[in-house]
Amino acid sequence: MANPKTSIPKKHSALTWGAVGVALLAFIAYLPALQNGFVEWDDNRYVYENLMLGKWNRAAWAYYWGEYVMGNWHPLTMMSLSLDKTLFGAEPWGFHFTNMIIHAFNSAGVVWIGFRLFPGTLTGIWAGALFAVHPLHVESVAWAAERKDVLYTFFVLGSLISWSYRKKGDYNKYYYISLLLFFLACTAKAQAVVTPVLAWLMDTWNTPARRFQMKALLAYVPGLIISVIIGIVAIDAQAEGGNIRVFHQYSIIDQFLIGAYGLFFYLYKTILPIAQSAYYPYPIKSEAGLPFYYWLAPLVIAAIVGVIIYFGKKLPVLLLGMGCFIIAILPVLQWLPVGETMVSERYYYLPSIGLCILIGYGFQYLTHHKYIYYVGTILICGLLLLTQQRTLKWADTYVLFLDVLNQFPNVPVAYNNIANQFTADKDYRRAIAFYHAALKYRPDYAIGHHNLGNNYTHIDSLNKALFHFHKFLSLKPGDTLVLHKLGTVWSKIGNQLASSGNLDSAAICFRKALVFNDALPECYGNLGNIYAIKKEYDAADKMFQEALRLNPGNESTLFNYGLMLYQNGQLEKAVEKIRQAAAKGNPSAAQWLQQMGVSQ
Repeated sequence: MANPKTSIPKKHSALTWGAVGVALLAFIAYLPALQNGFVEWDDNRYVYENLMLGKWNRAAWAYYWGEYVMGNWHPLTMMSLSLDKTLFGAEPWGFHFTNMIIHAFNSAGVVWIGFRLFPGTLTGIWAGALFAVHPLHVESVAWAAERKDVLYTFFVLGSLISWSYRKKGDYNKYYYISLLLFFLACTAKAQAVVTPVLAWLMDTWNTPARRFQMKALLAYVPGLIISVIIGIVAIDAQAEGGNIRVFHQYSIIDQFLIGAYGLFFYLYKTILPIAQSAYYPYPIKSEAGLPFYYWLAPLVIAAIVGVIIYFGKKLPVLLLGMGCFIIAILPVLQWLPVGETMVSERYYYLPSIGLCILIGYGFQYLTHHKYIYYVGTILICGLLLLTQQRTLKWADTYVLFLDVLNQFPNVPVAYNNIANQFTADKDYRRAIAFYHAALKYRPDYAIGHHNLGNNYTHIDSLNKALFHFHKFLSLKPGDTLVLHKLGTVWSKIGNQLASSGNLDSAAICFRKALVFNDALPECYGNLGNIYAIKKEYDAADKMFQEALRLNPGNESTLFNYGLMLYQNGQLEKAVEKIRQAAAKGNPSAAQWLQQMGVSQ
């Protein structure tokens, strides 16, 4: 094993103080996150709109462990978010604080791994410091909904550290603790399935001669079995959540090029973490194909692999660092497209550890040059400032997605999420403008039509609401929720027509509303009123009874039902219904009883 030229005494105190210092550095880097709010991008469904968070009853446990959440099975992540809700309520700072604490522990864990791989050197401290402040980690740390990244990495690091303490060939307590921590990592995020291969890489670094010995390889079998099971569950969860995409415009060769470009992207951003974005769209394919630089990506990757192989024997740390990076990043290179982004900075969190160790080794190797300490300190401080600035971009929905649009003005998701925030703020007209902007770039954007239908309903622009709900149904037929919303829109149209005296057209609209949603008591009540005006008392009676079946205590329906019965000459029943309406607080019912000289 090649060791750096300069080393320090192999003492636990060096590990302890190095880990503490790096953890503190990580926490300082993310202090701005404590002032950030939530963003209208998964935070709503994971956190502040999730009614199960903060609950620990049987139903909650069944939800955490038995249900897919947004295309993921990650019960430990959901439980950790629930614990935050219990401790901090719905305050955003509490969720960000927990992410920061876990990231600080992870940074210390990288130091520990570095000490296990390179005992007696500063490699781990350099690697941990770089991991602590690298700007590409902001998405994983400063985004409350991305708890799964920091949490699964925490358990992966714990598993690898425990694995490194086991004696080769022994199945002692460290072996079983490592397996347990690995399983917990998988229940936080399925990307942890690469852990057994990372453990193998660490073992081959320490004992290269045992890398392919059958007895040694058997130790990895239980972990690999867990990986396969979790991998199958993860794919099923993504498929059920509709997250596995099929991009018909891209051929198999295109997908390969996109994956290769993704690998190059993460390497490039490691060195030059500028022009970051929360969303990186897939490339626009012209008649000539993908942009030319996508064809260059495989050549660059091939050159890098060639360098690693050529220098690998003389400098095996290249095989270790790059091997850990490539193994950890492979599952998320979008060769199986998941989601709508070509690359995502959150995918870089765990894989970056291999690169950090490689760079940390490089700094350690050069420590006989006095200037390297100054260079390293300036680099870490510069990255820390970049991380703090990037963290501010996650302040809220508007700041985050306007930043996306500054770089990629054709991203429908960015317009949609800004519009969602306007909707939450009840600024419906501005929301409508942003939803239309989303549809400008993607006319078949189903959720955009759905959201436009909602907002046009809010401002009573009902014909436009109908248009967009029907457009959504043409893209996603049979959606029950939107069918019910269509019923609400037709009910509102019926109310407008009834108010203008157009009773026959109003009745048609109410009946159409019930075709889409037969659980609208107000529709039955309104039809009852129309039939009563037309003196079709039998039909009116049926409508009022159905309205009260769905909403037994509605005082307006009780009063209108009573009036109909009075008109039909059923005085005793009429008084009974109107008394019930008066008891529910209907002032018109009380006034009617008084005028009729009937006690309440």
